[in-house]
Amino acid sequence: MDLHVLGAPEHDFTIFRKCLSVCVVYVTEILWAR
Repeated sequence: MDLHVLGAPEHDFTIFRKCLSVCVVYVTEILWAR
Protein backbone atom coordinates (compact mmCIF):
# COMPACT_ATOMS: atom_id res chain seq x y z
CA MET A 1 0.00 0.00 0.00
CA ASP A 2 1.63 3.21 -1.20
CA LEU A 3 0.64 6.25 0.86
CA HIS A 4 1.97 8.59 -1.82
CA VAL A 5 -0.84 7.44 -4.12
CA LEU A 6 -3.31 8.88 -1.61
CA GLY A 7 -1.39 12.15 -1.70
CA ALA A 8 -1.09 12.66 2.05
CA PRO A 9 2.19 14.48 2.83
CA GLU A 10 0.81 15.41 6.27
CA HIS A 11 0.48 11.68 7.01
CA ASP A 12 4.12 11.12 6.05
CA PHE A 13 5.09 14.06 8.28
CA THR A 14 3.17 12.46 11.17
CA ILE A 15 5.09 9.21 10.67
CA PHE A 16 8.34 11.20 10.51
CA ARG A 17 7.58 12.98 13.80
CA LYS A 18 6.60 9.68 15.44
CA CYS A 19 9.88 8.05 14.33
CA LEU A 20 11.80 11.13 15.45
CA SER A 21 10.17 10.96 18.89
CA VAL A 22 11.11 7.29 19.21
CA CYS A 23 14.71 8.09 18.22
CA VAL A 24 14.89 10.89 20.81
CA VAL A 25 13.59 8.59 23.57
CA TYR A 26 15.98 5.84 22.47
CA VAL A 27 19.01 8.17 22.56
CA THR A 28 17.88 9.64 25.89
CA GLU A 29 17.65 6.15 27.41
CA ILE A 30 21.21 5.41 26.23
CA LEU A 31 22.56 8.66 27.69
CA TRP A 32 20.74 8.13 31.01
CA ALA A 33 22.09 4.55 31.17
CA ARG A 34 25.62 5.91 31.31
